[in-house]
Amino acid sequence: MNKQFVIGLLTPALDGYYFGTIVKGLSNFANKEDIKVVVVNANSHFNETYALDYVDLWVVVMNTISDHYLDQIKQKGKPVIGINTNLKTDYAILIDNEALIIKAVEHLKDHGHKKIGYVGTKNYRDGMERLEAFEKYNQESNTFQFFDTFTNNIPMIAKEIAESEDSINGLICGTDFIAAELINELKNYQIMVPEDIAVMSFDDIPVAQSNLHSLSTVHIKFDDIGRYIVEAFLHYTEHQSFPSDSIYLDAYPVFRSSCGCEWEDETVGLTNPIEMIDHLSELISRNFILGQQIQFYNTEH
Repeated sequence: MNKQFVIGLLTPALDGYYFGTIVKGLSNFANKEDIKVVVVNANSHFNETYALDYVDLWVVVMNTISDHYLDQIKQKGKPVIGINTNLKTDYAILIDNEALIIKAVEHLKDHGHKKIGYVGTKNYRDGMERLEAFEKYNQESNTFQFFDTFTNNIPMIAKEIAESEDSINGLICGTDFIAAELINELKNYQIMVPEDIAVMSFDDIPVAQSNLHSLSTVHIKFDDIGRYIVEAFLHYTEHQSFPSDSIYLDAYPVFRSSCGCEWEDETVGLTNPIEMIDHLSELISRNFILGQQIQFYNTEH
């Protein structure tokens, strides 16, 4: 009887556009190959190790676990795939952030914007690579400014931008969520997008496609992550090694209204704030219930 393989997914969240897409995509593609998936909601302080002998491949999303936890996995001789992580994994599924940042900056400059800032954080791999690429590209002109969402919230950043003497007229945001909230906050200072400041962002989540924000953004095919994980694992089971080169997700810019382009495509995302509030409320509720179940699992069984 052939052994049924098991893939373990270590992720800081189980729902939402990014994490939910990874969980769903991996489950779907693994199921087609009769591979089981174990999903563990973890964080960098997670010390308990589970199923290290049972799981054949571990997938780490962002910096979900510590180096010590990763070492314990590797001591068991189990391969590890990294998604958007700075951890030293055996194989990685990546985004070409430098090339995408260059496209975004050049597009804003084509619109005539010279003083461009970056809003985001460098506490995860993609964020760090985007900021480093942004700084590298703008090093000669030295006209960029970095607004860190890890140390300041969006209302504080909007205030800083409004009071800046640099007359920033272009912004690149690390995610669509940052861009959407920032656009709303800038309105409090009578700063309009794209009339006063043009905005580009990353991910192309549903809110980006709505009339409410109409974000010019980078569409990233997160749906492919699950397929790439399964394909890499099947290669590993056959050759006892991963493909020699890590793989990059397909990604391309989509120019809508926030950068100053004219966008005539049909709206496919959320159309009003109430839809977003309901969506986030449901997301929080699902994670709260799941968290309660996980918390009391050992006491009830």
